[in-house]
Amino acid sequence: MPERAIDFSKPIPLFPLGSCVLLPHTTVPLTIFEPRYRVMVEDALGSDRIISMGIYSSDSQPDDHSIRECVCVGYIAKYEMLAGGRYHILLQGICRAKIIEEVIHTPYRKVTVQPTTGDQIMEIDLQEERARIERLLHDSRLMGLSSIGAVNHWLSSEIPTDTLIDQTTLMTCSDNEIRYSMLRERDVYQRAAWLTEYLQKTRHLIEIAEKYGLPRSDDGYCLN
Repeated sequence: MPERAIDFSKPIPLFPLGSCVLLPHTTVPLTIFEPRYRVMVEDALGSDRIISMGIYSSDSQPDDHSIRECVCVGYIAKYEMLAGGRYHILLQGICRAKIIEEVIHTPYRKVTVQPTTGDQIMEIDLQEERARIERLLHDSRLMGLSSIGAVNHWLSSEIPTDTLIDQTTLMTCSDNEIRYSMLRERDVYQRAAWLTEYLQKTRHLIEIAEKYGLPRSDDGYCLN
């Protein structure tokens, strides 16, 4: 669903979590069981299927429900209704956005948001960044990681570079603070630079593990 099809003039349902970050061009499976969020999904399915996914502030107190400024606007690509009114949904990230204000709404929260996609960059202008990333993805040491193998499984020349960056970030990095920083970063060049450095550091760790015979986890990633 293209960004231009989202009506940013009206409030969008907000689904906040404490430990899950959605990025554009990626999908996450979610189980919806709280009554208020079941209503949210029902309402979204009855309209445009749009939900914004946010994350609680890291310094929030147990009774504080503050949300970080940046969210990812997503589209319910698939859903399955379960017994008891619960849902399994597949939420597909569409675009980066920031919260402008929260509007009074029950039983779930709604916010008005503004897209933060940054400047439109032509694919030809990202050739060098993409070449560096693809060289690392095809590096013999990194290809031993299951996450890198999964990236290479669907990688093709037809996938836009910004999609490649977001997908690879989500699939290779489990740190939600880093994922959020990548959600907040508008500049695709900065996101490309971070991912390149991250893959280089990962390769270096694997090289050290091979040199000193350090143990590895099931996916081939070296353990400290």
